[in-house]
Amino acid sequence: MQDITKKQAEEDLHTIKKIMQSCALQQRTEGIYFKIWGLLIPIATTINLFMIYLYKWYFLAAPLWALTMISGIIITFFIIQKRKRGNSRSMGSKLQKAIWISCLVSIALLYSLGIFSRTLTLNATMMGLSILMGNSVFISGTLSGSKLLKIVACGWWITGIVVSFLPGAAAAATIGIITIFFNFLPGVI
Repeated sequence: MQDITKKQAEEDLHTIKKIMQSCALQQRTEGIYFKIWGLLIPIATTINLFMIYLYKWYFLAAPLWALTMISGIIITFFIIQKRKRGNSRSMGSKLQKAIWISCLVSIALLYSLGIFSRTLTLNATMMGLSILMGNSVFISGTLSGSKLLKIVACGWWITGIVVSFLPGAAAAATIGIITIFFNFLPGVI
């Protein structure tokens, strides 16, 4: 009976190791997504801040962010379609995609509900976004064995705490700046 248990444990460990290797490979080859969002968000944030200071264009903030999200999703989808390769069907690849799709949908819902229902302040929305990013980056880093991503996740969580105490525009600007450091640069690395 113990031989069966030991053999099953060895097979389970082999499966877990295979999934982690697959996640690590997926993470290395898919850093482009960190770069895409790490550039789109700061650019949109900068445009949004200009619109805030030019009071007459403030009403364009929601369409700007909708356009940013749609553009990011389209670019991401285009790259996914173009890059479909052997690793895209691995368990690691599926796990990584599930993490980031759920994160993207959650952030889009949080941001949309925050803006349109007016139930969340902008800094509360930015706090939630930061925490969701921290969770997704941490899980992704754990699955791929990346210590850098785990550290980046801590940065996102700390940012969530900080922006919860900032005024709305400052919270959004902070997220825009932090995205360069916690998305774009890890994507480059």
